[in-house]
Amino acid sequence: MHVAYRNAVIPVVFAVLPNKNQQTYQRLINELAELCPLWNPKSIMMDFERTAINAFGGSFTTTTNPSTMLGCFFHLQNNIQRKVQELGLKTNCEQDPVFAHNVSKIAALAFLQPADVSQGFADLHNSSPPMLHPLLDYFEDTYIGRQRSQGRCKPMFSVEFWNMHQRTTDLSMCTNNSAETWHRRLNSIIQCQHPTRWAFIESLQNEEHFIHCQLIKLNSGQKVESIFKL
Repeated sequence: MHVAYRNAVIPVVFAVLPNKNQQTYQRLINELAELCPLWNPKSIMMDFERTAINAFGGSFTTTTNPSTMLGCFFHLQNNIQRKVQELGLKTNCEQDPVFAHNVSKIAALAFLQPADVSQGFADLHNSSPPMLHPLLDYFEDTYIGRQRSQGRCKPMFSVEFWNMHQRTTDLSMCTNNSAETWHRRLNSIIQCQHPTRWAFIESLQNEEHFIHCQLIKLNSGQKVESIFKL
């Protein structure tokens, strides 16, 4: 788990979880609440993992000062690209620049104002070739909600969760790429996929010491390692 602090993104919690069940995430949240009872983040950014969203959203959006749940734009793009491959459209994207441009417009809907997303999607659907419609149907069902006679159905991920308009206006974070960069750093430090328990613990202890040194630098106004910069 990482936090934004003084124009940097710092790892603050190491958690080794047995699975990605909602109950597991809830247990983690409960442990954190005991360790840091005053912790009430202004916003929480994550990828599009429904169980994690349910756990953190259920714990932090009902407080006196509720947290805002935010989706990562990088993962939104990845989800679309995975669906492109699943639908057998990867070759079309690679060989047809116009088709690839139309695909890129789907993720670009995130930068419209939330109230304009539905109309923007309708305009995109009407101007797109039939080959793109299965991908657009997936996006509508998952991120906007299928249009019905009495309005749109509830999507798996709300428009507010993945919309980037206000974040872009506020110059706020749109991705958690800094966390992904740190994950690659940790993997390079451990140097194997299945370390022994003690080797893994020692690696985390060394990393905690390194992070603590970066915090000292931040608090004294010095520059930190590039992997921690916003």
